[in-house]
Amino acid sequence: MRNGYASSQLNPGEEIVHAGQLHWITFFNVVPLILLITVLLAVFGSAVGIILPGALCLVVMIALIWDWIRLRTTEMVITNRRVIYKTGLIVRNTHEQLLGKIENIKLQQGLIGRVLGYGTLELIGTGGSPVSLRLVDNVEGFKNKLSAALSSAHTAAPPAPP
Repeated sequence: MRNGYASSQLNPGEEIVHAGQLHWITFFNVVPLILLITVLLAVFGSAVGIILPGALCLVVMIALIWDWIRLRTTEMVITNRRVIYKTGLIVRNTHEQLLGKIENIKLQQGLIGRVLGYGTLELIGTGGSPVSLRLVDNVEGFKNKLSAALSSAHTAAPPAPP
């Protein structure tokens, strides 16, 4: 189930405002392996035999499965109180940042990221190290939803005691 971890961690009165996901470009890391197989077969033909291309195809399949698992188990969730970022299936890494503690949002997008619509968001909070959400699909939309949640959180915050 998508957002299973984030949904299970919600506090009373907390609700998910937006859920992001990894971009499909996460599968792109197998392209060099596919190109290597193609070059080996084109240049050496039958001299390479079937073992090396077969082994490389097995590596490609394992890499694709690994990336699919990474895509399915990464959660990027904005709630009305915090941002939850979870990665991993067997080894879980989570980062949670309260909206009231986020001071700055840094968006990084290269040329290919701009064209394909992905990028990295770096959340800079008070007193902690920055949290980077990498390969975010529709990163500008995610940033806009986060900015709106930040505005709502700051306007809904109770006034400071005198």
